[in-house]
Amino acid sequence: MLARSGSAAALQNKELWDLASDEWKKFLEKYPKDPRADAAQHYLGTCYMKSKKFDEALAAFNAVLKDYPTFKKIEDTYLNLGITQFSAARDGKVF
Repeated sequence: MLARSGSAAALQNKELWDLASDEWKKFLEKYPKDPRADAAQHYLGTCYMKSKKFDEALAAFNAVLKDYPTFKKIEDTYLNLGITQFSAARDGKVF
Protein backbone atom coordinates (compact mmCIF):
# COMPACT_ATOMS: atom_id res chain seq x y z
CA MET A 1 0.00 0.00 0.00
CA LEU A 2 2.89 2.37 0.63
CA ALA A 3 4.06 1.83 -2.95
CA ARG A 4 0.71 2.89 -4.41
CA SER A 5 0.43 6.06 -2.29
CA GLY A 6 4.09 6.80 -2.99
CA SER A 7 3.50 6.36 -6.69
CA ALA A 8 0.51 8.71 -6.58
CA ALA A 9 2.49 11.30 -4.65
CA ALA A 10 5.43 11.05 -7.06
CA LEU A 11 3.14 11.56 -10.05
CA GLN A 12 1.44 14.47 -8.33
CA ASN A 13 4.80 16.07 -7.53
CA LYS A 14 5.63 15.83 -11.24
CA GLU A 15 2.31 17.57 -11.99
CA LEU A 16 1.01 14.53 -13.88
CA TRP A 17 -2.47 15.22 -12.55
CA ASP A 18 -4.46 12.62 -14.50
CA LEU A 19 -2.05 9.80 -13.75
CA ALA A 20 -1.81 10.83 -10.11
CA SER A 21 -5.60 10.99 -9.73
CA ASP A 22 -5.85 7.46 -11.15
CA GLU A 23 -3.35 6.24 -8.56
CA TRP A 24 -5.06 8.05 -5.66
CA LYS A 25 -8.39 6.58 -6.74
CA LYS A 26 -6.91 3.06 -6.89
CA PHE A 27 -5.36 3.56 -3.45
CA LEU A 28 -8.72 4.60 -1.98
CA GLU A 29 -10.52 1.69 -3.64
CA LYS A 30 -7.99 -0.84 -2.38
CA TYR A 31 -7.35 0.64 1.09
CA PRO A 32 -10.46 2.59 2.14
CA LYS A 33 -9.66 2.21 5.87
CA ASP A 34 -5.98 3.14 5.60
CA PRO A 35 -4.95 5.88 8.05
CA ARG A 36 -3.86 7.96 5.05
CA ALA A 37 -7.21 7.69 3.28
CA ASP A 38 -8.13 11.21 4.37
CA ALA A 39 -5.02 12.66 2.77
CA ALA A 40 -5.46 10.48 -0.32
CA GLN A 41 -9.02 11.78 -0.76
CA HIS A 42 -7.78 15.36 -0.38
CA TYR A 43 -4.96 14.85 -2.89
CA LEU A 44 -7.37 13.17 -5.29
CA GLY A 45 -9.43 16.35 -5.18
CA THR A 46 -6.32 18.45 -5.68
CA CYS A 47 -5.34 16.49 -8.79
CA TYR A 48 -8.84 16.81 -10.21
CA MET A 49 -8.81 20.54 -9.48
CA LYS A 50 -5.45 21.01 -11.17
CA SER A 51 -6.66 19.11 -14.25
CA LYS A 52 -9.82 21.26 -14.32
CA LYS A 53 -12.13 18.33 -13.60
CA PHE A 54 -14.17 20.52 -11.31
CA ASP A 55 -17.16 18.21 -10.74
CA GLU A 56 -14.84 15.40 -9.64
CA ALA A 57 -12.80 17.79 -7.49
CA LEU A 58 -15.89 19.07 -5.73
CA ALA A 59 -17.01 15.50 -5.01
CA ALA A 60 -13.58 14.57 -3.67
CA PHE A 61 -13.28 17.62 -1.41
CA ASN A 62 -16.85 17.20 -0.14
CA ALA A 63 -16.02 13.56 0.66
CA VAL A 64 -13.11 14.75 2.82
CA LEU A 65 -15.42 17.12 4.70
CA LYS A 66 -18.09 14.45 5.16
CA ASP A 67 -15.97 11.36 5.83
CA TYR A 68 -12.89 12.82 7.52
CA PRO A 69 -13.97 15.87 9.56
CA THR A 70 -10.84 15.64 11.73
CA PHE A 71 -8.41 15.58 8.79
CA LYS A 72 -5.34 17.53 9.90
CA LYS A 73 -5.34 19.65 6.73
CA ILE A 74 -9.08 20.31 6.65
CA GLU A 75 -8.40 24.04 6.18
CA ASP A 76 -6.60 23.21 2.93
CA THR A 77 -9.60 21.16 1.86
CA TYR A 78 -11.93 24.10 2.47
CA LEU A 79 -9.57 26.41 0.58
CA ASN A 80 -9.32 24.06 -2.40
CA LEU A 81 -13.08 23.58 -2.36
CA GLY A 82 -13.51 27.35 -2.63
CA ILE A 83 -10.92 27.64 -5.37
CA THR A 84 -12.65 24.85 -7.28
CA GLN A 85 -16.05 26.50 -6.93
CA PHE A 86 -14.63 29.82 -8.10
CA SER A 87 -12.79 28.25 -11.04
CA ALA A 88 -15.84 26.27 -12.11
CA ALA A 89 -18.06 29.37 -11.93
CA ARG A 90 -15.53 31.33 -13.93
CA ASP A 91 -15.73 28.60 -16.58
CA GLY A 92 -19.51 28.94 -16.63
CA LYS A 93 -20.51 26.00 -14.44
CA VAL A 94 -23.38 26.57 -12.03
CA PHE A 95 -23.81 24.58 -8.83
